[in-house]
Amino acid sequence: MDRVQRTRAKGSKLPPNTLCVTRGTLFGNGYKIIHNNAESRQTVVNRFRSHINNPLFGWKVKAFIERCEREGIEHLACWCKPDEICHADVWLEIWNNKDISEI
Repeated sequence: MDRVQRTRAKGSKLPPNTLCVTRGTLFGNGYKIIHNNAESRQTVVNRFRSHINNPLFGWKVKAFIERCEREGIEHLACWCKPDEICHADVWLEIWNNKDISEI
């Protein structure tokens, strides 16, 4: 699984088997970047990581894994540039280290 960047360019489409994880979706990041710099971006991603690793949100991690398996998801789509850290990277970490029996 990898991450792709969404775009508003005319005629652009997401690749098949892509799950959109932008803000406003179940798997979006509710924390906003205040200053568009590496430190702020890292802080926001760390907050999301802490949030999603909270046992209260184990249901969301389980829902993510189950949906990806059921739908054969190969890509996660977000607005962030591919070379910038993003909350989708946290989802990729979860996917790559998944053990649904522990959730």
